[in-house]
Amino acid sequence: MKHRTAGDIIRDLRKKRGLTIDQLISEANLDVGIPYISLIETNKEIASYSIIKRLAAFFDIPLSEIEQALQDDKINRYKNKLVRSTAYQSNSEKFGHTVRLLRKQHNFTILEFIQALDLGISPNYWGCIERDLKWPPIHCVIKIEKYFKFIPYTLMNLTSDEQKKNSDRWIEIKRRNREKKALLSTSDN
Repeated sequence: MKHRTAGDIIRDLRKKRGLTIDQLISEANLDVGIPYISLIETNKEIASYSIIKRLAAFFDIPLSEIEQALQDDKINRYKNKLVRSTAYQSNSEKFGHTVRLLRKQHNFTILEFIQALDLGISPNYWGCIERDLKWPPIHCVIKIEKYFKFIPYTLMNLTSDEQKKNSDRWIEIKRRNREKKALLSTSDN
């Protein structure tokens, strides 16, 4: 039997009452936005204890019913993080560490770095990459290599094999798009 998460319980209770997420937020006097509740319900975020307390009171259920699921969620998330970090530690550690050193050598803040290289990702996400919690998107790796004039695939060797496959696809798509633009601009003239 599948473990019921706190998000599953909250979503089920909300749907039983026939409420939208927006209605739940206003009726339960929650000081959060729709995206936060949505992330909780889809198990992509773990609810804060204060939100759980307010929801238990609103739905008139014992706090312990959601608390146990919340504890299990936290334990499962921690276990998954440990498994992922040990499985990918050797490669991702090299990438995050290398890029952080590069950024600091050039006296960039994270925001300046993202803007200068036009990476198109949030500073929070980039911070996770530097701390080896997330993999960098391939387009970012390629832009960094170009900006710092690395031999192509130098940094790519510090990423996963799956990303290398995606990189080749990404490069091919970019090449095709350039060719299409060139054809369109010549046909316009």
